[in-house]
Order: sequence, then structure tokens, then C-alpha cells
Amino acid sequence: MQQSHFIESIKNPALLVGKVDELLLVTKEFPYCQTTYLMMALLLKNNNDIQFDEYLKKAAVYC
Repeated sequence: MQQSHFIESIKNPALLVGKVDELLLVTKEFPYCQTTYLMMALLLKNNNDIQFDEYLKKAAVYC
């Protein structure tokens, strides 16, 4: 994910639809970035994904 796309995704989370894999890569590349965990939790919640609880806990720890 490019920096400009990441910033636009922060401004407009609707751009993340279908980008779970890209965001997961960014989360693994920058494990201490709280924003990626929050964005990942939001995306998983919107998709009713079973991993939502896991990322919500991680987002809470990093925030």
C-alpha cells in the first residue's frame, strides 16, 4: 500500500473495502502503528469477520 493511498484511507475508510490483505501487510510491516490496527478492526467489523475480536483487542492495547 502506498503512502498516499494509506492517508486517503484514513480520511475515507470506505476506500478500504476489499483491501484486507493490503492492510494486513501494512499491519505486519509496521506492528506498532496503532492506526493500522484500528483500521483493520473497523474493516473486519464491517465485513462481519470472525477475526474482528482479535484485532479489536490488539487495537485496544496499542491505543
